[in-house]
Amino acid sequence: MKSAVALFCLAIALSKSAAQEIITPTNHLELFNGRDFSGWTFCMQNDADPLKTWSVTNGVIHCTGTPIGYLRTKQSYSNYIVTVEWRFVKIAPKADNSGVLVHMQLPDKVWPQCVQNQGKSGRQGDLFVMAGAECKEHLALGKDANTPVPLRGEANEKAIGEWNTNVTVCAGNDVKAIINGKLLNEISECTLSSGFVGIQSEGGDIEISKIYLEALDQPSEFFKTITDAQAGQYAVVNSDKTIVSLLDKNGRVIWSTNVISGWEKHSPLMGEKKIYSLELLNKKLLVKFGKAWASIDVQTGNFTLDGQD
Repeated sequence: MKSAVALFCLAIALSKSAAQEIITPTNHLELFNGRDFSGWTFCMQNDADPLKTWSVTNGVIHCTGTPIGYLRTKQSYSNYIVTVEWRFVKIAPKADNSGVLVHMQLPDKVWPQCVQNQGKSGRQGDLFVMAGAECKEHLALGKDANTPVPLRGEANEKAIGEWNTNVTVCAGNDVKAIINGKLLNEISECTLSSGFVGIQSEGGDIEISKIYLEALDQPSEFFKTITDAQAGQYAVVNSDKTIVSLLDKNGRVIWSTNVISGWEKHSPLMGEKKIYSLELLNKKLLVKFGKAWASIDVQTGNFTLDGQD
């Protein structure tokens, strides 16, 4: 009898240990299988039926936005990049909001302690620290939890009905927000560094086609911009945010150039020596860093120093 009880207790302990395990991804990991909510769980205000808010049709998640709540992974993660491809079906006043939640903590409640990469129309890229979570930049604002660390510069969203790519980079206690390939925000010294990944239901009528994780050592850690969809070519910025490279569909480097080094030779007053955005414009890559910008010919890798702000 004692041995049976001991085995039962061991099984419970192992079950709890497995549930609390934190995974650091080492490769690409699809969180949404395109069919159902396997691997996910829900928390809805007033214990509402989540399946009246969330559904899957033709490989796409649909969220009505009401009532408020969230969909989250059952597994906790640390040190990863989460990419969400989503769009607004329609918006209306007070019906234009959602968000990508990272480092989510138990207990499940509306809202849990976490960091939110804002999904509100016109404000994607704001970063919220929620329910008591904190970071260096939010503390410096001296504001309450309802005040985000605001996105830098102009928003980079597409028109209502078009697909947006929301990327959240979680590296230790730092979090970055990249919207459609443009770095819009970053916070540091967060009080959270791991947890569940989730999507908010907060008024916005949204669709989600993809949710996936990548390891931090992947070339898309900071920016990844498709330059030729048919050929599978794409441009990336290295982990130091100083070098732009063009890669083929197999990840082989076609050309690589140190834009920062090239600019330093011409102007010692360039400001911050890090690339903070990379965009494709008229078959050229527009690179912004510090107070300067440059353009790179996609075919040759030759760059032109265009000027300073």
